[in-house]
Amino acid sequence: MLCAITSSLRGEWPKWFLIGVWGPVISLLSGGLFVASALHFPGGYDWRYDVMCRLGYSHVNPEGSVYWSWALGLICLCGLACCGHFRVRLQQVAPKLSNFAAGALGLGLLAGIVVAFDGVVLPKLNLLLPKLHETMATITFAAIFFGLVGFWLAMILWLRAERQWSVWSCLLVSLLVAVPMAGAMVSQAYLFFVPNNLGWVGPEWAKMGVPVYLSFAFWEWMASAGIYVSLYVIAILLPAVPAAAAVCPAGQISPPRVYDAV
Repeated sequence: MLCAITSSLRGEWPKWFLIGVWGPVISLLSGGLFVASALHFPGGYDWRYDVMCRLGYSHVNPEGSVYWSWALGLICLCGLACCGHFRVRLQQVAPKLSNFAAGALGLGLLAGIVVAFDGVVLPKLNLLLPKLHETMATITFAAIFFGLVGFWLAMILWLRAERQWSVWSCLLVSLLVAVPMAGAMVSQAYLFFVPNNLGWVGPEWAKMGVPVYLSFAFWEWMASAGIYVSLYVIAILLPAVPAAAAVCPAGQISPPRVYDAV
């Protein structure tokens, strides 16, 4: 088991295993746990207007919170394999950027594990640190965002240099990352600057007829789905083996292209 974990962090797992076995199995397990949590939510769970973390609060969802905790914890723990896998395949092109992205994504996923269990397994710790959930949730989203953007930019450099993708093709693929994040920022900026008495998002918004595109809960789920899809797209587009130095016809070794090395 320890060897398998070490191998994953080093990026040694084969591509077919990561995207064809590891990803689908974890998706099915975590998806089933999320559904179980929502089905146990008192009064029914409306993902459009109920923020994600309410599923994990034991005082709000006493029977289903444990399912949410294990679902999020499983995703974050198993997602650590992406850090090494992406880094070793992009460090030839963008060493500094890929190292930064791996560190940021790893930090975000580890913080996500704390978020997953702070309301169920660690309730006493919340009493000592009242803002633990808010702090760790902020670190989780911010670090994952910066890690994802870092890997995405490194991947774009690789696609442009090694696959000769056009700028428009790279821009079109990048919308997978931009749209959910932009939607969340624009909707919350609108509610902040436009006077209203809506308060924090909740199920009552549906009864008030508030458009779903203004709901932070809706965009939170969309952003989470966007992160998942983006990680999968990166895994699919990157090569099966780490980039090696190209061999010239004369048998000489040419140095790899490096964009952010000093």
